[in-house]
Amino acid sequence: MRRLPLSIVAFAMALVFVGAGMHNVIAQDTASNTTPSLNDWFALDFEDVEFTPTPFGETATLVGDPMTGAYSGLNRFPVGQVIPTHTHSNAGQVVVIRGVLFNYRPGEPKLPYGPGSFLSEPSGVVHTTECSPESPEPCLVFVTQDDFLDFNVVNEHGTPVASPAAESTIESERLAVIRGSLAA
Repeated sequence: MRRLPLSIVAFAMALVFVGAGMHNVIAQDTASNTTPSLNDWFALDFEDVEFTPTPFGETATLVGDPMTGAYSGLNRFPVGQVIPTHTHSNAGQVVVIRGVLFNYRPGEPKLPYGPGSFLSEPSGVVHTTECSPESPEPCLVFVTQDDFLDFNVVNEHGTPVASPAAESTIESERLAVIRGSLAA
């Protein structure tokens, strides 16, 4: 069994408590309907988080801009949802808040990650993400990336999957949704 440093466990647990629901905090600037930057001081009650649909579930950008740079957000996946094998150009970190998540590389076992689990994904790593079919509830994860978000569908060897449907459904539509407007 892998052991995590105490500092990572403490950080993950803090995020679980935040995700479980903060109350009486300052919300984002709803008058201008803008997402705070990484340099803004703000807090957001979980009940006020606005999720938008994606091909795989729902997403909410909490801070930053995933189209242009660093960001943090939440992703919610239905029980049993499989996100196809893919890579990201930039490193990211994930903390599971609810549900049971699998995040695995081709040829490796599917290990379950429950609430409080921390995952670090270096850039370019081929992996598949799945909300376990046995999860007691939809998966909710906190994600953060050091630079822009991309989602590159690949096969188990890392070769891009050339599919106009995959590009429009998974990349273009997802990124348009993240920006807050569906592509027509």
